[in-house]
Amino acid sequence: MTIRSRATRRLAALGLLLFAAGSRAELVHMGYVEEFYVDQGPGHFTFDFLRAAEMIVVDSGVAVEWMPVPASRMSFMMGRDDYPFCMSGASVTSERVAQGQFTSPYAYDGLIALVGRSEDRARLGRARSFVDFAAANDATFLAHAVLNYGPAMTDRLKSLGSRVSYELRSVQQMVDMVAAKRADFALLPRTYAQNFLATRKDSASFVVLAYPDMRRGVDVAIWCNRAVSATAMARFDASIARQAAEIRNRFPLLARD
Repeated sequence: MTIRSRATRRLAALGLLLFAAGSRAELVHMGYVEEFYVDQGPGHFTFDFLRAAEMIVVDSGVAVEWMPVPASRMSFMMGRDDYPFCMSGASVTSERVAQGQFTSPYAYDGLIALVGRSEDRARLGRARSFVDFAAANDATFLAHAVLNYGPAMTDRLKSLGSRVSYELRSVQQMVDMVAAKRADFALLPRTYAQNFLATRKDSASFVVLAYPDMRRGVDVAIWCNRAVSATAMARFDASIARQAAEIRNRFPLLARD
C-alpha cells in the first residue's frame, strides 16, 4: 500500500468519524413545572397533560432528559440559544410563540375551577355562574401569576380587584392556604386541580367546581426554545398525530369539548 493510499484511507476514516459525531441524536432537556411535595417524574407523573406528553416523547424517539423546572425559570430557559430545552406542557399564547416554538397542540384545557373547602359546597351550589357567585359573596381568591386564565376569565378576575391575589406560588401552597383559611378559593385548571388533590390524603376536605362561564379554552403543546432543531420538532409533531386518538381515549378531560 502506498503512502498516498494510506493517507487517503485515513482521511476517509476521519470523515466517517466526523459524520457520525455530527449525526448523533441531539439531547433535548424536557422540563415539567416543579411542584413541591409532589413526587413525580417519567413513569409516574401526577398530571394528565404530563402523562400525555410522556407518551408523545417516548413515541417520537427524540433523546430527552427530563427535569423539574420552577415556574419562575421558564422564561430564562426559553431564552437560551445554547441549550436545547422544552416545557412538556404549556398553554399556547402569542407571547410564548414570540419567545420560542410550539409543537402542534396535543391537549385542550377547557375550564378553570374553584378549589375550596368542602364546607363551601352549599354556597357554591346556590350560584349558577362565577359572576353570580362572586357578586353574591365577598370571597377571596388565589390566582397563579404565570397561569394563562384565558381572555374572558382574566377580565372577570380583574373586575374583582383586591379580592384576587396574584403570586408566584406552587399549587401546593395555594391549596394549603385555602385549607388554612388564608383565602377562600384557589383558581386552577380543573383537570390539574383534580389530579393534584388525588395525591393528598385530605382530598375529601376540598371541593372542586367549575361554572360554565369559567372557560379558559387554551391549547396545550410542547413549548421549546430556538435551540431545539427542526428535526426534533417534526418528530414531536409526527408523534402527536400518531398518539392523538389514544390521548383522547385515556384522558377525555383533555379533549376539546
